[in-house]
Amino acid sequence: TLEHIISGTGLTKILHKNGFKGELSEMMKKHKDEILFEKILADWKSSFAMVMADVQLTYRPETIFISGGCGRKLIEEDETFIKNLEKNAKQILLEKHFPRIAKNLEIKKMLYEDARTRGAAMYAQRLLESA
Repeated sequence: TLEHIISGTGLTKILHKNGFKGELSEMMKKHKDEILFEKILADWKSSFAMVMADVQLTYRPETIFISGGCGRKLIEEDETFIKNLEKNAKQILLEKHFPRIAKNLEIKKMLYEDARTRGAAMYAQRLLESA
């Protein structure tokens, strides 16, 4: 599933398959300057941005919240992760000729519990608005 790729667990599995060992946060510190590690991370971030662009194109949420281990670990190691993810997803949408959809894309980090609550509330609000 998508969760097995575009997640901290997914990234960890990809790294392990390529010979890296340990937890994601350990690998981020230990291998951050290695060419293969950086290539894998860049490809993974690119895939993540494509998924975010597709989510925006398909569902048009007001905001996409990134939470869980992936968000925490990557944001701890790279404070520009969310900003770059949003920028790259917008660029993908612009290249697909969807400027209005790109303009409305917003990605934010959020604690796991807050993301579940916020997502449920927004879903309920949309159901009420469409009724």
